[in-house]
Amino acid sequence: MKKKKPNTNDKKQDKKQLKLMLTRQEHAIVTLAANMKETPIGEYIRQCVLSVAKQDVQSVNKLIDNL
Repeated sequence: MKKKKPNTNDKKQDKKQLKLMLTRQEHAIVTLAANMKETPIGEYIRQCVLSVAKQDVQSVNKLIDNL
């Protein structure tokens, strides 16, 4: 019997999972904000995290450019 090779085209293999712990109040705020944008909570959090991360990376690049 041949071993099954992993499917390299499987998109799930290209993703990593992060766990986020929120207080009840923080969760309520995030849920409200996501609902206001009519976006699922997970997608809303993903968009927020990526937005802040991109800003942080840009500020680091500016610091490096100024050296």
